[in-house]
Amino acid sequence: MKTRNRMVLLGVCGAFLLAIGAAPRYLEELCIGGGYGDSADGGADFEQDGDIRTDGDVSADGAVCAGSGSGFELTLTDNRVAFYESGADSGQKRVAQKYQAGASEDASAWSLYALTDAAAFLRTMILVDRLGNVDVAGDLDLAGVLETGTGSTVITNADGTVKGSAIDIAGTEAMPGNLDADVDKLLVSDNGTNKSITIESLFKVWQIFELTPGGGVDDDTNPPEYAEWDADPTIRPVLKFAGDTANEKSQWTFVLPSDYVAETDIKVRVAWTCQTGGAAGDNVRWHVRAVAAGDDDVLDAAFGTAVNLDDVWIADGDQHMTAEATLTIGGMPQALDLVTFEIERDYDYAGGGNAMDVDASLLGLFGKYQAKLEVVE
Repeated sequence: MKTRNRMVLLGVCGAFLLAIGAAPRYLEELCIGGGYGDSADGGADFEQDGDIRTDGDVSADGAVCAGSGSGFELTLTDNRVAFYESGADSGQKRVAQKYQAGASEDASAWSLYALTDAAAFLRTMILVDRLGNVDVAGDLDLAGVLETGTGSTVITNADGTVKGSAIDIAGTEAMPGNLDADVDKLLVSDNGTNKSITIESLFKVWQIFELTPGGGVDDDTNPPEYAEWDADPTIRPVLKFAGDTANEKSQWTFVLPSDYVAETDIKVRVAWTCQTGGAAGDNVRWHVRAVAAGDDDVLDAAFGTAVNLDDVWIADGDQHMTAEATLTIGGMPQALDLVTFEIERDYDYAGGGNAMDVDASLLGLFGKYQAKLEVVE
């Protein structure tokens, strides 16, 4: 009788399971650890559709989730990948850009889920579109945002596509809103000041050069006087530019080095002294200009625009150094071009005081140019 009752009970249970469609699922499921479905049994459940459930986590359609409620989760959805950290309540404390199933695969199909407690934890989000494929515009839809809870900005192009990201560690200023799609840049916040660095600029440095008095060529009409100034114990070559009659000038030729970045401006300044006769309030002005000539270029091309280098007398026998000025070389300069510099003194320049009516002795012209680092293979 007991055996018959058991058989009847099993038959009823089996019919019930078949009726609700549950029996096939459990017949095809392998359970390790004694649990089924999403039970928190400490084991791993292998389901009919190939999903894996660990410690009560819920997964669907081939996705893998680990540590629901805390830690990081990896979700694969419609060939989109999102890494994000969830808080104690993953339904509320979550930051992710998530693809909406059934929507078109463009930027509008992604939603940003706000974090209810932004300062609660540090999180990292990485979004890869189509597992790294490029879009029609040729840009990789890749956004990497590192946040501190105080502020960060996703940088987008004018058309709304994601270009990159910026980090404002101090959280005091908003970062720039967009980037040039054709220029790769790194964005940083330096003590509250927003700065951008182009990738190309990371491989550029300033190199210096000098033009000395002995290397110049005198002007045919009003040349300065070449002299050796014996400033015991040193003896220095100088060019004496008069201050009482007319402007005097001289020229130098300089070869642009092979590492010069084509068609970039240079920086120049003049070192000079007054040997005797200077006075407080005296002013001196130098004009500097330059022109380049390369292969098959004419040698009588026009100079570029001159820059003015002004200075005030300090003391006789002291070295004076003007401020630095930016000089544009005429002739679209290239590496290895011959560059001719011209230095002229504006003899009657008074500035905010007096024109120095005695000789101003040139000690040299100091310059620097932009050079690119070359990789030797």
